[in-house]
Amino acid sequence: MAMSKRHIWALAIIVLSILGNSIQVHGFNCSEVIVGDFKFDLHQIDNEYSVNSTHPADPSEKIKEFHINPCSPLKYNDTADAKAQCPNGTYVCEYVKYKLYTNETVLVRVKPIAGDYPEEKRSVDPLVTLGPMASNEDRPSSFDLTLHGGKVHDDDYKANITFYCDEKDEDPKVNGFEHHTLQVEWHSSHACGIRISQPDSEGRSWFSKFLIFIFAVGSAYLFVGIAYNRHVYNAQGWDLIPHRDFWREVPYIAKEFMGYVLNSLRKGGRPGYHHV
Repeated sequence: MAMSKRHIWALAIIVLSILGNSIQVHGFNCSEVIVGDFKFDLHQIDNEYSVNSTHPADPSEKIKEFHINPCSPLKYNDTADAKAQCPNGTYVCEYVKYKLYTNETVLVRVKPIAGDYPEEKRSVDPLVTLGPMASNEDRPSSFDLTLHGGKVHDDDYKANITFYCDEKDEDPKVNGFEHHTLQVEWHSSHACGIRISQPDSEGRSWFSKFLIFIFAVGSAYLFVGIAYNRHVYNAQGWDLIPHRDFWREVPYIAKEFMGYVLNSLRKGGRPGYHHV
């Protein structure tokens, strides 16, 4: 029976799905942030931090407050004015205030930079990226955590937090706020990752990579062969499969091989007996 185009596309989708699952990234969890061969534990800093900066604005002062929790949403006060705080589900929020010459502080703007807002179909969608390896240690010197989901009017906002492995714990610092991206620097001992691949699993890890490589090469051979036969020879159905005669014989070869193996096992189990 000839292979239809529908079957070919179905096969392609299945193969691509398998390849996609083989490189799936671990979900973000502050107590177990896994990137490549390294694991980080940030649950100790699962708290709300405030970073303030003051700018002259004669005759008053402009104050920017950034409230940050890299692990979970900021506390939301149900009894307070909703316009005086970021929406429930916010991870990073900016408050802009003015301190008047009378020492009175006036809140003028609240901006959600990152967070989870299911009703608006926007997600914090954490993205973790390893930085360069430390020069004298077998672990990265830093990693970036990018939090998304913020939106003001039609502009999307996000926060990029760069964690540096440091024996001395420090509070986060804001390095800039450009192109709708808040840049945060954070030195912490909790940002020092540990390698999760153990020596006794190196063989299995190598074997898994070898199988993935063989599968990738085989998939590439299949797709390139199908595309070549389709565009060069205008082939259809089974004629699209490269070296189709060989693949047609594979089931029969496998059947004969299994028969040979089973026959050998039967003979080996009854020595000295031969059929006449």
